[in-house]
Amino acid sequence: MGGDARNGKLLHRKIRQGMITEDELMSKIREQSLEDLTQVKDVYMEGNGTISVIKRE
Repeated sequence: MGGDARNGKLLHRKIRQGMITEDELMSKIREQSLEDLTQVKDVYMEGNGTISVIKRE
């Protein structure tokens, strides 16, 4: 179920499915001290509903 953001580009499938809002996703990204999606390698929605953000190196 992963892959909400990849290589700096927001993938809207999870948002369209109503599983997460864009604001919620961006909030999780900011919690990792990232300013925008260009700093994100990947984002996963875990089975328990939490969101994991993987930073670009």
